[in-house]
Amino acid sequence: MPRTDDGAWDVLVVGRGPAGLAAAITSRRAGLSVAVAGLADAVPRWGETLSASCHPLLCRLGIGDELRSEHHLSLRGVRSAWGMGAAQERSSIFHPYGESAILDRARFDRRLESVFQSDGGIVMEGRMQSVRFDGALHVLTLRDGQCGKQLKAKGIIDATGIAAHVARRLGARRITQTRQVAIGCCFEAPPGITDHPTTAIVEGVELGWLFAVPVPMGGVAVWLVCDPAQAAQDGAMKRALRASQEVSRWLRSLQLQLRSKLVLRNASVGKLDRVTGAGWIAVGDAALSLDPMSSSGVTLAMLSGLHGGAAIAAWLSGDSDQLAGYAQTLQNAAEHHVELRQRLYRAERRWPRADFWMPRQNLGFTAEDDYDSLGRY
Repeated sequence: MPRTDDGAWDVLVVGRGPAGLAAAITSRRAGLSVAVAGLADAVPRWGETLSASCHPLLCRLGIGDELRSEHHLSLRGVRSAWGMGAAQERSSIFHPYGESAILDRARFDRRLESVFQSDGGIVMEGRMQSVRFDGALHVLTLRDGQCGKQLKAKGIIDATGIAAHVARRLGARRITQTRQVAIGCCFEAPPGITDHPTTAIVEGVELGWLFAVPVPMGGVAVWLVCDPAQAAQDGAMKRALRASQEVSRWLRSLQLQLRSKLVLRNASVGKLDRVTGAGWIAVGDAALSLDPMSSSGVTLAMLSGLHGGAAIAAWLSGDSDQLAGYAQTLQNAAEHHVELRQRLYRAERRWPRADFWMPRQNLGFTAEDDYDSLGRY
């Protein structure tokens, strides 16, 4: 795939998750020279789900058959222990689109990457070291081990996740609604146990809330979403499991045993003060990060990537209207998400004075995050 006469790519996408790859596929199909740069995610993303309603979106990206792959599991229902009433179970039978899928995220990302490469796209391994705009081109330094290379592009897409490495270096600011983290671990059944779960559980506890879900490699992943201060204390996951009823009972009944170390992910809810700029656009969590409670993170990532890729392609052809439309679409999504989160969190009233629950009763984008170079607090 030839670059432009000055050695620059038309579009450089930084980040190799669903948002970045969807943007890369879309802009490449617009006839542009496109490269994707970054490293595969090293922290596990156990138990991420995707609704069957995303099938038309997957078809547009060229992977319409992916959710039928044996690498992903069917999610047949969700049991919710939330609020003052008894736990309730919602079966996928009653969903108009049928069962959601529990993703093997590594496999899912590889499939998108394969489509992009089949379309003539280029993928480069490495970590972004610096980026600047010289008035005509974006100049990015990519480091792979001890070697560094300089890449140039007319347009650049930030798909680096919550850290928003590109946009923040180009002058955007991160605005946070809620700082929170997700602590995760995996449990597995002992040899000889073949009765594997097919439903997930969401349960509120005083420290935060738990999400337990089957995973494609067998067993169950459990995530605790809580405040960073709680995560910094030893034994947060153990305390949450001891306080739970549904999740702990489920683990005991299935005779599941811990098989992994704890992992930590930034699960903060926030957005950039602007998602487009001079020749750049942010997609996925870099632009708008949702509460995991919404179960819509992967969907938003691909949708924003698809529309963001189309918007940057239009900008390169002289039409900037799509950039403004893209920014307004994300603003609308952010406002809708605030309303959804308030409804969900206000339904849980068992611990009105708890450090985790009290501030989530009245949500708004007010604070700014202070990230270090790794995207952590």
